[in-house]
Amino acid sequence: MSDTWNLKYSEFKKIEVNLPTLAEQHRIVEVLEEVDAQMQAVEATEKKDSVSLLAAMANRLSSPEHPRCSLKELLNGRPRNGFSPTEVDGWTGFLVLGLGCLTPTGFVPRQLKSVSSDVASGHSATLSDGDLLVSRANTRELVGLAGTYRNVGAPCLYPDLMMRLTPKPGVSAEFLEIIFALPEVRRRIQALSQGTSDSMVKITGDVVWNLEVPIPGSEEINRLLLVREAALRRLKVHVHTKEKLLREKKALMDDLLNGKVRVLSGN
Repeated sequence: MSDTWNLKYSEFKKIEVNLPTLAEQHRIVEVLEEVDAQMQAVEATEKKDSVSLLAAMANRLSSPEHPRCSLKELLNGRPRNGFSPTEVDGWTGFLVLGLGCLTPTGFVPRQLKSVSSDVASGHSATLSDGDLLVSRANTRELVGLAGTYRNVGAPCLYPDLMMRLTPKPGVSAEFLEIIFALPEVRRRIQALSQGTSDSMVKITGDVVWNLEVPIPGSEEINRLLLVREAALRRLKVHVHTKEKLLREKKALMDDLLNGKVRVLSGN
């Protein structure tokens, strides 16, 4: 367990800071708000593109001509829950995913936590590149999100609040990820989730195992994957732009608040 650190007010009030004139304070706020506005604009475009991607997938798979089957017919064995070891301080070389890694548009390597190498080494919950993951617990809005794991540069486990699905040979994990993002499948998962509060509900492996999903032909699946890949490349550009703007904001804050750069009114 991590130690808790406290900062006494008597010590806090001794901290010295640069205090520019009131006019310069207002200008600093304006400069930083300009960067925030750029980030918000990128986020709005990212959200719009995400919605467009999901709509395009749903439109292509909504045809009643597509045959349907239970997901269990596409999986090589039942879903398997992960393992949640205790987080530790410092770098150990072993990680566990956080629930935030699964988003409406797939896997994002964030909220990674260090875990003990003694516990994690050789564990059955260790992930391999291309593994399909589904969140089995979250808010009602987010439960059942799916993502295809991509190597994060270190051995990584998936937590108990996720399940791993193994597609049968010839079934693409990326295609199943699209299936889990379909509005009809999302609604079904949400309806079958259980919990006393919408802030934390769960689905069982049986819910996933028995989900009825549309299965188009192989040519349509390939077209879907191409459309999805092109859209995800656009989304990655938005992510990189946001990261760049965030770095710029931090650098600006350091320069402006420490007086390295002056922004006087009228300049």
